[in-house]
Amino acid sequence: MAAEAKPALTKRIDLNLGYSCNQKCRFCYYRRSREDGKKEDLSTAKARRLMRFFRKRGIEIVEFTGGEPTIRGDLAELTGYAREIGFSSVSIITNGSGVSDPASARELVRAGMDDFLVSLHGPDPGVHDLLTETPGSFDRAVRAVEALRSLGVRVRTNTTVTAENYRSLPGLAELIVSLGVRTMNLILFNPIVEAGRGVSDIAVRYSEVAPVLRQVIDRYASRFDKLTVRYIPFCVMEGYERFITNMPQLQYDPDEWNYLVRTRVREGLIPFHLALAAGIALLPGFRRFPRTDWETTAHEGIKRFLAFKNKVKPSRCRSCRYFYICDGLWIRYARQHGVDELHPVPGEVMTRPYHFMRQ
Repeated sequence: MAAEAKPALTKRIDLNLGYSCNQKCRFCYYRRSREDGKKEDLSTAKARRLMRFFRKRGIEIVEFTGGEPTIRGDLAELTGYAREIGFSSVSIITNGSGVSDPASARELVRAGMDDFLVSLHGPDPGVHDLLTETPGSFDRAVRAVEALRSLGVRVRTNTTVTAENYRSLPGLAELIVSLGVRTMNLILFNPIVEAGRGVSDIAVRYSEVAPVLRQVIDRYASRFDKLTVRYIPFCVMEGYERFITNMPQLQYDPDEWNYLVRTRVREGLIPFHLALAAGIALLPGFRRFPRTDWETTAHEGIKRFLAFKNKVKPSRCRSCRYFYICDGLWIRYARQHGVDELHPVPGEVMTRPYHFMRQ
């Protein structure tokens, strides 16, 4: 019997260099930690040690995150070291401020950085700067994209979708296309960690944003190499499922992170193994090892546990064809907005998370 065709598991991982940042985004996961300054940033030596650990476990792409990584003085050094120990690509998630100057952008590219994910949250300063709470941040982000595009490296955009910017998404897509960027990533605001605390009504209801997302996809998907929407239930986006990436799909997207290695590093060995065992037990029966390969089982298991820990579904979802490949609602979202937006979709039950994903 021929082996089942499926997308490759991601070989990318994030390396959080610290919480220090030069912006004050309203949706930041680490807003309180950033403001109280109690957590120290990663030292150069520890960043190097973690990169060696990642390489030994088969990770091929390291993505520097924060905070804002470009405010560090050792970023070019860390980039060069990543290349030296064998990473095939070095990426960064940035607000663009540190690479809006062509000379700064050129320094990182010369050191070996070849993939830049720039945060753009609106089509103009009025929307973007409102969310970052930093005047001038929109102009710097746009200049960063232009500078990086001129250097011939890969440039992608990240947008956190909130109640304050979702109506402007078509205009933002038009801007990104005009800048020559070919990958656009829309992330529905996640009320997790410290995100949204002290900020009221930042989360947009999925039923309200879905029509705008469909409009953006209809108008602009053909103008991008890749357009993804992260963290929205499949049932509110019927007909557009191939653009959706939720927790069960993350490990099959090469631009997302390897949560198997990530969870081991962040949580420690014993919590990791407990989470892995619990997640595998939650998988549909015939998706478990040895019916499929161990690596696939482990990846799907750890994501299943993280979804079980952080998200919730009403009982009626059990009759939905997407039940096993959709992760429902964030717990804090459900507490605020309820679960009435979700409805079971009839049809053959799907168990493969990558069913709608294009390789």
